[in-house]
Amino acid sequence: QRRVHGGVPADFSSKMKFYAAFVCVLLSIACYRDVFAVHIRETATNTLWVNIPVSAEAAKQFVHPELEPSIYNGSAWFSIMLFKIDSLETSVFDHWVTIPGLNGLAGKISLLVNTVDGKRPGYLMLSEDFESGIAGSFQKMGCSKSQRGLKCFIASKMVQESNHAVWATEDQASMSVNYHVLDDFRPDEAFVKFIADRPFKFLQEGKTWLTYAEQEEKSNPRNFDVRSVSVPSISSDILAK
Repeated sequence: QRRVHGGVPADFSSKMKFYAAFVCVLLSIACYRDVFAVHIRETATNTLWVNIPVSAEAAKQFVHPELEPSIYNGSAWFSIMLFKIDSLETSVFDHWVTIPGLNGLAGKISLLVNTVDGKRPGYLMLSEDFESGIAGSFQKMGCSKSQRGLKCFIASKMVQESNHAVWATEDQASMSVNYHVLDDFRPDEAFVKFIADRPFKFLQEGKTWLTYAEQEEKSNPRNFDVRSVSVPSISSDILAK
């Protein structure tokens, strides 16, 4: 009979400690990019992408002086994404290594932006939530250490089904969407290009610090399988908070 400690088999406990240490090492390598020349590669699927128009003046208050909101049809656009992280990999000595167990639901809020010279279309990350649990805790830790200025949280609730999604944030803001995928409806290609063709990711801290990185293959059409949806109902106060 195996020894148990706190109701957990001893060998299982030791394996979990080894796993946690292994993940922490990989996260540490991924987080301290000023010491190690590494990259992170994320594979996400089943993305529900909700884009909300706001006035350019209202959006401008969020951005660094070197940025400006991107405009489409006379409006700036906030982007709310709920998606499943299928895998998270880090580059170690020029090889992609999967960080085990770090999959699950995540949600992020960003503002579509460009540099004032119009040469770097991208998105300004404002916050990111992760699914509650062990994986989400590690993801939040990695997010907080590597993404300066970004607010990283554990969501109080995340659900994504074939026609329904719910996201409740740590501070009890929420979004609930009922939707149906339309296979016979052609998406607005100009708008899809506007929101998807954004290779630059921006992070800022207040309005005094700004950084950006170009994400390889971010806007490659082969990486997207876009479907339009009908939305019988949507309610959200996420942006209000």
